[in-house]
Amino acid sequence: MAELLQQLVTRQAERRPDATALVMNDERTNYAALEEASNQLARQLQAVGCVRGDRVCFLTPKRVAAIISELGILKADCIYVPMDPYYMLPSHWICFERLPQNGNGKIDRRALREQFQQSLSQAVRA
Repeated sequence: MAELLQQLVTRQAERRPDATALVMNDERTNYAALEEASNQLARQLQAVGCVRGDRVCFLTPKRVAAIISELGILKADCIYVPMDPYYMLPSHWICFERLPQNGNGKIDRRALREQFQQSLSQAVRA
């Protein structure tokens, strides 16, 4: 049976934890650090309510953090949706921390709609 990428990384971390896992420009990390960081992210995603099949976006430059994010999202049984900050236009960036969120950390669409309506009505009055 074929193994998933996250399973291969875990197995390699068990076999050779100090071996170099990633080298990107001036960054370098071993399998133990990669495994620990990706597991931590997976636990955090699950703690905020992410479940199997949820899509998780992340915006990070092409660095070690991007690979850690991908693995952590996969380990949480979610689908990663990468966003390339160098491809996006700055005028289209969204500050996700400012978006209304429900209890499990997902964007609250109802509250977002209300927030948009309020912004729209304020713009019309101005």
